[in-house]
Order: sequence, then structure tokens, then C-alpha cells
Amino acid sequence: MGGQLSLLAQTAPSIGIFSYIDILDETHYVSQLNNSRFLKTCKALDPNGEIVVKVFIKPKEDSSLEKIIQRLKREAVLLSALPNVLNYSKIFESTRCGYLVRQHLKTNLYDRLSTRPYFTEIETKFVVFQLLQALKDIHDLDVIHGDIKTENLLLTSWDWVVLSDFCSNIKPAYIPDDNPGEFSFYFDTSKRRACYLAPEKFDSAKASGDGVHQATKEMDIFSLGCCIAELYLDGAALFNLSQLFKYKSGDYTLNDILPQTISKSSPVLKDILQDMLQVDPKKRLSAHELLEKYRTIYFPDTFYDFLYDYCKTLVTLGTSVPCADQIEVNTTLQDHLGSIDEILIKIYCDFGRICKSLKLPVLDQEDMNYNTKDSFLRVSDKLLRLENYETDKITASIQNEVSLIILVFLCKEFRNLQFPENKVKALQLILAFSLFVLDDTKLDRTLPYLVAALEDDSTRVKVMAMNCVTTLIKEVKHPNQLNENIFVDYLLPRVQALLQNGQEESLVRVAIASNLSDLALKANLFQEYCHTMQSSTIPNIVHDFESIEVIRKYSRKLQQLFEDLTVSILTDPEISVKVALLKNILPLCKYFGREKTNDVILSHLITYLNDRDPALRMYLVECISGIAILLGPITMEQYILPLIIQTITDEEELVVVSVLKNLKDLLKTRFVNKKYFYDITKFLSPLILHPNSWIRNFVLTTLVECINQMSKAEVYCVLYPVLRPFFDFDVDFTGDMLISCAKLPVSRNTYNLLRSWNNRSKKTFFWQRVTTNYVDAFGNSTINFVDKRYVKENYGLKTMKVESNIHLHTNENENIPLTLEDKFWIDKFKNSGLTDNELWKIVALREYVVRSSRSSSKKPETVTSIVSKLSLTPSNFSIENVMPNTVFFDIEFLHPETLTFNDLDVTNTNSIKESESNTFTDNHSKVIEMKGSLIFKTPRIPTTLSNLKNIYVQLEPTNNHSEGHAHLSARNQPANFIVKSSYEGQDKIIEKYLKQLNILPSLKEYKEFGFVSENTTAEADVINLHGKFVRSYPQIFDGTLLQSEVLLGTKSFMIYGSDQGALTVWDIDRLANEKSITRPLYYECSAEITCIKGLSGYDSFCVGLKSSEILIFRISLSKNGKAKNLQELICIRSLNLIGENSSEYPIQIECCPNNDQFQLVVLSNYSNVYLFDIRTMKVIEKLELNADYGCTISMVLDDKNNLLFFGTVSGIIEMWDARYFVQIRAWTFGESLPINKLAIMEQENKSLLVVCGGVDSAFFTLWNIEKLSCKHVFVRSNEQPSLDSFNVIDADKLDKLAFEKNNSNIKPIVQIFNNKVLYMDDIGRLLHILDTRNPEKSSTFAGSKVELHSFSVLQVTASLTMSLQKHNYQKEVNNSNYTSSRVMTVNVFQLKNKPYMLLTDEEGYINIYT
Repeated sequence: MGGQLSLLAQTAPSIGIFSYIDILDETHYVSQLNNSRFLKTCKALDPNGEIVVKVFIKPKEDSSLEKIIQRLKREAVLLSALPNVLNYSKIFESTRCGYLVRQHLKTNLYDRLSTRPYFTEIETKFVVFQLLQALKDIHDLDVIHGDIKTENLLLTSWDWVVLSDFCSNIKPAYIPDDNPGEFSFYFDTSKRRACYLAPEKFDSAKASGDGVHQATKEMDIFSLGCCIAELYLDGAALFNLSQLFKYKSGDYTLNDILPQTISKSSPVLKDILQDMLQVDPKKRLSAHELLEKYRTIYFPDTFYDFLYDYCKTLVTLGTSVPCADQIEVNTTLQDHLGSIDEILIKIYCDFGRICKSLKLPVLDQEDMNYNTKDSFLRVSDKLLRLENYETDKITASIQNEVSLIILVFLCKEFRNLQFPENKVKALQLILAFSLFVLDDTKLDRTLPYLVAALEDDSTRVKVMAMNCVTTLIKEVKHPNQLNENIFVDYLLPRVQALLQNGQEESLVRVAIASNLSDLALKANLFQEYCHTMQSSTIPNIVHDFESIEVIRKYSRKLQQLFEDLTVSILTDPEISVKVALLKNILPLCKYFGREKTNDVILSHLITYLNDRDPALRMYLVECISGIAILLGPITMEQYILPLIIQTITDEEELVVVSVLKNLKDLLKTRFVNKKYFYDITKFLSPLILHPNSWIRNFVLTTLVECINQMSKAEVYCVLYPVLRPFFDFDVDFTGDMLISCAKLPVSRNTYNLLRSWNNRSKKTFFWQRVTTNYVDAFGNSTINFVDKRYVKENYGLKTMKVESNIHLHTNENENIPLTLEDKFWIDKFKNSGLTDNELWKIVALREYVVRSSRSSSKKPETVTSIVSKLSLTPSNFSIENVMPNTVFFDIEFLHPETLTFNDLDVTNTNSIKESESNTFTDNHSKVIEMKGSLIFKTPRIPTTLSNLKNIYVQLEPTNNHSEGHAHLSARNQPANFIVKSSYEGQDKIIEKYLKQLNILPSLKEYKEFGFVSENTTAEADVINLHGKFVRSYPQIFDGTLLQSEVLLGTKSFMIYGSDQGALTVWDIDRLANEKSITRPLYYECSAEITCIKGLSGYDSFCVGLKSSEILIFRISLSKNGKAKNLQELICIRSLNLIGENSSEYPIQIECCPNNDQFQLVVLSNYSNVYLFDIRTMKVIEKLELNADYGCTISMVLDDKNNLLFFGTVSGIIEMWDARYFVQIRAWTFGESLPINKLAIMEQENKSLLVVCGGVDSAFFTLWNIEKLSCKHVFVRSNEQPSLDSFNVIDADKLDKLAFEKNNSNIKPIVQIFNNKVLYMDDIGRLLHILDTRNPEKSSTFAGSKVELHSFSVLQVTASLTMSLQKHNYQKEVNNSNYTSSRVMTVNVFQLKNKPYMLLTDEEGYINIYT
């Protein structure tokens, strides 16, 4: 066949090759890949991406390639299912030429051999394994490639090998051995003169014969052997044409051709090549035999057991596979955007299995020893120990480097990930697998991808990338000299750019700060290691001055980079960034050395002590002791120790505790000179009286450390006089004795009172200080307070006696003078429980309180200073002089005829005459300003003049509101009222604020809703119903009664609504009276009535219409003597639901009483829930229920627990908090049948949820709301249903449900009365009265019979009870008038301690039974 095509092929095209490509549909020529005379190969573009088009130009237009095309298509169909083969996706011909089209891959094996990074040993073995496996797969299908060479072996970005350009059907199986032109014409497309053909392919007899000869599998084995040899020869071809002929003739042997380097480094590889490159085809091993023979010997078992199959799964995951008998699938890049994310998630979930298969040492989380100090990397559910790993296991894994295969895939595909969370997982995986490769591989193959992730758009990815870079660098133990300058030339400039670009991303800066010290330490180790290695390689040559200068220049540049980064972080405005650096600052100090640490770090850290954030000060104190040891005793004594002592006076007690702890640690290391012990003891000893037990205990332990480092003579001569006043008696200076014998501390109230005294004192001698120039050993100015002698000498009181009742019995036995203000405060201390003998404690704490007050004044700004800066008040403003003023509001309803112009003119604030104003101000007595209070000399005269500025009128509450879902009808307006406030000040801002408050009366003050009733009529005891017929009323208005409601107001009313919009109200007293005839009130609505809800305690009720209206009616009564009769129905409120759908209407209304206010909860047919204020009909809240749960058809409000429950057609029950309008839980159970009815039942002072629906085998179920578990089930039969039907199933774990519009279907009627449930079946024939307390008393009405049922109660579990129905007998009742039509509504009420039941049927009759 190949010979036939060669006779047809033109030697050169008559026109440009692009003209043959551009005539194709949706194909655009890009470039020509080769200029072979047989097949012209071009690169082009089509909707699927880049493609390769091979063109065979026909010599004549009538030439047909139909037979060849059919063979090629059959071959392509066989190859389409193999993931390591790239078949031709389109094969067709035109009148001028034939076309072979396949996907374009950028890299082939020949190009890859000269591209960095070069193959490692494990990668080379895996490529060879893939080649043999691919050849095995095609040979198993009896497909011969015919032209295997490195140009036809394509590789993906992560080195997955793909065979392409199969030519056994288009090129000759044999070519003459005496005509090199045939070889060049068909096979030498690259013009490299390299020959990959098997020796037996050169056969002149078979090439010129008339018989049909096919290429053999052995030819492919030989060609693949040449490619494998070239793989190990770094791209050098094993044979050219002349060498192959000599090899065929025996002039060359394989040992002569293969370099000695291959024979010595890999003797097994030589054996593989010998088995593949035998001259005799029969001696060559097949691909299958080669894989089996060299398993374990050359190829690791991991390739066979896991790695190859897993990589093949990754290749096929998310890609399209052609259907049967198809060779192509038309997809675009857009179709595969998320495929890499899916692959990444799979690898992340399979991490444990991958590590187990690759024999990588990992730990399960439950195997972790939490007491260990080792650091771990957490990936998925596995842990990898960092740094302190098991050497033998990790060394074997690193030497094998088999994890590099997965690592390369992750690195190459990282840029194709779409979602930040998947990029974070990918970085974790990259770091995890990088732990098991060589150090050079870490730096050359992994680090560039981690550094590139620092430029990602996501903050999370940048943070993770920064952490991974640091961890990877820390894991490198032996860098090579090529990577010596990696910090200066590559890594640190990018970290610096990240810090500059992340000014608005504090998390990124925190990540840099927390890792900077580790990077500095590792950079120093890199430098030292590389210099050591460089010296060891040339030990006998002295480095010249030039090389030494280069090293010094590099070191200076490296240090300058770290210095710039450190200063940027130390001066960062975010506290969290500074704290992150402080947590790990010691390695950075070690890197800089003493001098640089003093200049760069310590100079900035000192300023942190004045920072307002106590957390920053606390972290500084925790690290300062380590810095002190690093910098030496001089810096310790001159800078750090004075700072530590100064910080003991910090206002934040946690900071003080941290200071004392670190001071104790410094003393324990004997790093503090003994000459400071006296001053430390004198400074700390008053804190023994501090109320904070942590401060007190740390002070005592610090003193013990000082005592332990001194001799007894020094202790008793130096420290004893200072410490003795703070202990009850002489003790041994040990920790236990000091703690047990120390004086009791002052109480917290006493300490706070002492601080308050210091801050508020003005005329005082107690806090008066004497100016002195003396400083203590730490450079702090000493504080001397005035004494009795000083007062007499300096205040002209030498002859005046100054009383003082406070005596501190110290060695000086000084007396402290007091002013009247001081005595007032001393009395406060005595009243707080401090005795006369304990007053010396506040004197001892006086100096510490003063110093801590100074410290606090430097920290946060006070309210006074902030207000002063804002210039809101005069500079002498003091928050202490502001007294709270309570404002009361009063509401007065006005009749329209009483309103005057003056009442409406709320803007005229000058209506008060000046004389009246003066009279008003003169009535006030003068005020004496005292500290923190206002004192009047004379009783205040009550004010009788009205202040019109305190009144504003609200005639009509606004008709518009923020939500815009409803509006008021213009025909019904709320009552007019005015709101008065008790504020009598002149501040315009306060007046404006008070006017903006939305003050409304309570509902009971709105007279249009009727009188508030305390009707406490008990609910009917339906268990005593006997089914006796009383009377029947025909419905005198059109339509079928669909809705009913019993209203308990000043009287009891029965309200009915029909499908024709007829609204009727009956007087229950007259309705049940057999001797009287009553006529109801009637109101004709504009549409079908969908729901009715009464306002309990009022003669008002709400009606929902299918026309989207909500109406509120009041029942007006007239008095006829003592009797009250129905007079008329008055519509007092109306509302239209205006949503996205014009067909939206209410299907259920609930009333939520809240602090004398009624809120309407309205459920619409589109599953929207509106919350209205019934006073103004404004939307308070709109709840949009989850459409995935299906259409909402039922609702109930639990007033006791402030909960709202919703039921859907898909069996989902949603529980919402009625206060904050947030969903708490959504669940389902059973068969997920529609929730037709929800109700609340009180039982044992607990609310239970009654659910009708969800499961078909029960009348209803009772649910414990607190535990959210099914408590009681009333089963329809005597067969126990499965327990699984009543288990709670979280709705979020279900598949997405389709939204269904709520259609009007026949539903059971359910009513709750006390602990009884009245249940009417779906067809409206059987009426069940079920007793939840005594199931045996339950009964069923059916026509003229009463069926008595009993229930056997089973305690199924500790929390679940089932009542199984058992039929007992029937009892005849004289009930010939029992309705035979379907019952539409059922209501029960009690009249004169007698229960009554009202049934309406579809014929329009109201039937009354008792």
C-alpha cells in the first residue's frame, strides 16, 4: 500500500500548503511543521484547539483513497479507548488531497531530552515503563505502529507518554536495501539521518514483490529500543542509516555501539537493550515479556501495583471518551475548566492510599503523640512528621524518589486550578511529596512553583505558598553550590515584592513575618554550607582576594535584604503582623548578631512598650528575655532590665504577670547582677499586697530566686528590712513559707478604690509628691511623698497642728498628713472593709499605683481627650460632670375635630414669649458644682408651662416602608395621635434624635381593634362528644365554605369563608341555641378566601384573599339591654402583597403577640414569609425560604419558645428563630411525604410539635422540640412501622429537590384541643378524636355510628412511644341527620360546660353536634 501511495505522491506541491488547509471548515492554518515529500504536516486551529493536519496531495483529482481511509478509521476506533495513544480524530479526503487530523501536543521526546529540568533516574524509568506498556496495549489489539521514533513519542507537561502518527497502513512495510531514497522519502522526516527502523525492514525482495506484506510487532520492539537508548544517550541517536546496515551485516555489535558509561552505570539497561535490539527478530522479547522479566530488577513494583494505573486514571478523569465506533469527541477547553480541580480533589482524598502504595512514612491522626515537640504537616487525614522523621524510612523513600511522579503532575497542573481552596490543597500536596525527594530536586523542581504561587490573586493561596516555601527551605539539608545565591537572586526579592504589594492583605504580611526568622537562619546555613563545600573541593588553593570580596558582597546584600524586610514588618501598622514576628524573633536576632540586633531590632521593640495594644506588649515581654541573653550583660543592664522593671507598672495585669514570669526566668539563669537585687526587691515587695493572685505568686517566686543567689548575711542585712513588713512573722525565706506567711492582699474593690482616688484627687496631701533629682538603679525617678514635716515647713503650718490618723510603722515611723478630701476617701476605705490596722497597705501600694497611673496615661486615649480632639465641646469638658437624663414618652390619641393648627405646626419653635421664657428660667435655683454630682440649694420648683418643642404629631404613619413589599389601602387609616417627650433641654441634636424615634402605641390603645377582652372560655373537652345532632343551618350565600375560625373576644364568634369570597360571622351563643334563630353578619370579598385567623382577645380577625389582599375586620356589637348583638363588620386594615409574582397570595396567617403588639406572620403560595406590624401594616421582615426544600404549605408559631415551623410538599420541616429570623434546623423523616399540618401542643409544661404528614402509616407524630426527636406516633393500624421512618434526616444531606408550586389538593383536617387531636381523613367521611394522654379513649364518628378504638401503647425506645390502633366495637347513635357529604371544616367550642362540634359540608350546610 505504501508503494502505491508513493507512486501517487507528488514530489512538490503545485501551490502553497496553506491553501489546502484554509478550505476546510472552521480550520485555520498556523504553520508548517515539516516539509516531507510524502505527507505534509501543518499546525492549525479549530474550535477544539490546536490540531495537526497531515496532508497527502493527490496527483489526480479522480484518485480515490476510500479503502485506505476505511482501514485507518478501523484502526483509529481501536486506539481511541487507550489513554496513552493519540489516534487520528478525523480522516477524510477531498478531490485534491487526503487529510489526517489529530490533537496537537507541544512536546515530543526528542525535544524533551534537551529541555530543563532534565529527567531524573526515576522519571526516565517511568517513561520507559510507559513506552513498553503503550506498545503492549496496541500489540494486544493487533495494531502495528510502523514508525516509532522520538518525534512520534509525545509527552504532556507532566511527562505522560503518548504514541502518535501510526503509519503501518500508509507507509510501506519493507523498503529496498539498495535505495536510500525510499528511506528518506518515507521515514527521515526530521532530516537528522537517524534511523530507528528494524534491520529486517530493509528487504528489496519483499519491497518489490507483488504480495501484500505487513509490518511486524518485532519491528516496533526494535524501534522502541533505539528510542530508549537515545533517552539514556541524552538525545544522541543510536544508529544512522550506514551504522544500521553495518549492524545488520554483523560489522557492529551492540557493545561497540553502546557507550561504556551506560554499561557501567546501568548493566540492567544494557540487558534490556540487548533483548530489544537483536538482529534476529525471533530473539527479541515482546513488550509484555520485557515488563515481566525486568520487574523489580529494573522497574519498581510500585509501577505495576499502583503508580501507572493511578496516573492512567488521572489522565482519563475529566476527559471525554468517544462513543462506540467513534474516533473523536467535540469538546472545547471551556468544557474542561474544572477537570483539573476534580483530579486534585481525588488526589487529596487518596493521599493516604498514595503514601501507603508508595511506601511513604505517614501517620494517622489517632497515632499522633500530642506530647511530642515534633512539628507535623497535616494533609487530608494524614500527618507527616517534619525534621525529626525516621531516618531509615525517609532515606529509602528519598533515594527511590518515586513520589516525584505525582509531584511533577501537581506542579505542572497547579496553574490550571480554578478555585482557591483547591490551590491551597494542591500546595499542601506539593509540600508533602517534596519531603520525599532529593534536596536538589526540592530546589530545582518544586520551589519555582511555590514561589510562583506567591503572585496568586487569592490571599489564602499566598499565605499557604509562603508557609510552604519556608517549610521546604527548612527541609533542605545539603544544598549544592549552584543554589548558593538562591536567597539573594531569587527568593528574597519576590518576598519583598509580596510584602510591598500586600499592604491591604494583613494575612499575607503575617505569613511573611512568621516565616522571616526561619528564612534568615536557613540562608545563613546555606551560605556556610556552600562555602565549606567550596573549600573542601580545592583544599590546597588559597582563595584570592577577589573571591573573598564576592562572598562578602553577597553577605552584605543578603543582610540588607533581611534588614529591609525586618524594618518593614517592625513598623507595620497591624498589631498582628508585629506579634507574628515577635513569636519567632530569636533566630532573626541570631542571624543579625549583637550589633545589628541593637540597631535594627531593639530600637523598634522599645517603642512597643508604649503601644496601646496590651497583646503586643505582652508578646514583647515574653521574647525580651531571650533577646537579653543573646545580646549580653551590658545591653541587659543598660536597656533591657530597666524596660522590664518599667513594664511592671503596666496597667494591663496580664502584661505584668508576663513581665514577672520572664524576670524570674532571667534571675534563674543568673544573668542579672546581684547589685540589682535590692532595688528589685524594694520595687516588687509592695505587690505582695496586690489583689491579683498571679501577680502575687510570681512576685514571691521572683523574690525566692533573688534570695537563693545571696548569702544569709546578705539576705538578712539587705533584703530582710524591706520584706519584713509584708509578712506576719519571721520566716525562712523559702517559696512555701513565703507564700503561706505573707500578709493578706487587699481586696479588688479596695485596689480599684485606691486607683480611683489617685485619678480623681485634687486637694490632697496623701498623693502630693516632692520633686527630687534622685534616680534608682534602673534610671527611674524616685517618688517621694510629702510628710508632716514637709507640710509644716513648706505650707506655712509650723504652728498649726495637722491631724492624721494613719501611721505606717516602718523603720522611719513617718506620719502622713491628710486633707478633708483625703479623710473622706479614708472613710470610704473603712466602709469597704479595710480596718485601721490595714490602712498601711494602701500606703505601701501608693507608689506602685502612681507609677501605673503614669503608664496608663501614655496608652489609650480617654473619652475626654477624644471628644476634645473632635472639638465637640469646650476644652474643659469632663465626662464626670455629665449626668444621665431619662426621657419618657407619652402618647395621646386625638379625634380629628380636636386638631388645631397649633397642634400641627411642629416646626414653629419660637411660639413661647421671651417673658415667659425668662419666668421659666428664673424658677430654677442655682446649682453648686461638686465632684460627680449636682446639688441644689433649695428644692426645685415644679414646672407647669408646657413645652411645645417636645411635641410632634403623627397623623398618618407613613404608607411606604423600606422593604416595599406591601402598602396600605387609602380607604382605611389608623387613628391619629401625638407623641410627647419629657425632655426640656435646648440641645437641637437631642431634639432631632428624639423626633427620629419611631414611638408607637401598643395595640390595645388602638380603639379601632375593639375592646380588649379577657375571655377565658376553656377549650372544649372533645372526648365527651357523643355525636348527637342538634340543628343544621343552610348556607344562604354562594360558594362552598372552605375556611373557618373560632374567635374568643368579648363574645365567642364563628367565622366562615367561602370560595366565592363570602365572609360570614355567627354568634356562637345563638348558633347553638335550639330555640332561637340567628342571622350572621355578611361581607362580600373580592376573591376566594384562602385563610382566616382571629386576634385572640380582640373582636378582630384577619382574612387572606386569593387576590393578594389581607384584610383585618372588627366585629361591631350593639347593646340591647344586657345582651350584645351583632351589628356590622368593619374593615379596619387592608394590605396588598406586591412581590415578584402577581399571582402571589396568602395561604396561612399566624399571629405573634409581642409586648402588647401583634405581628402577622403571612405565608404565601410562593413560599415567601412576611412579617407585618399589624398597627401600621409595615413589613418588618421578609423570609425567603429555601426553594430546594420544595413549596411550603404549612406553618405554625410556638409563642413560648419564639420558634416558627414550616412544612413543605417534599416532607421538609424548617425551624426558624422568630426573634432574629434565622434558620436553626431543617430536617425530614419517613417517606418525605408532604407536611399537611403543623400544630403546637402543650404537655407537661413543654411545647410539642404535632406533625401531620411525612409518613403514610401514622395519623400524626409528636416531636420533642428541645431534643428534636420523635416522641409519640399514632399509627393507623396494629402493625408497628419501621423505626427508621422516624429518624431525623438532615435536609442539607439530601439531594436537591425540585421546587413545586403549591396546588390546591385535598388535605386532612387537623385541630388541636387540649391534649386531643381532632383528625378528619382525606375524603372527609371519618372523624377521629385521638387522645394523646389516654389513647384508649379515642373514638371515630362515621355516619350514625361511633366506632370506639383503643390503642396499644408500645415503648419502642427510651424516647419513642407508639400507639397502635385496634378496632373494638361500634355504638349506634340516634344521628340520622349526620351529614353524608364530604366535610369541609370542623370546629369545636364549649358553651355552658358542654362541648359542641360544628361541621360544614360541601353542600353548604352548617351542622351542630353535641
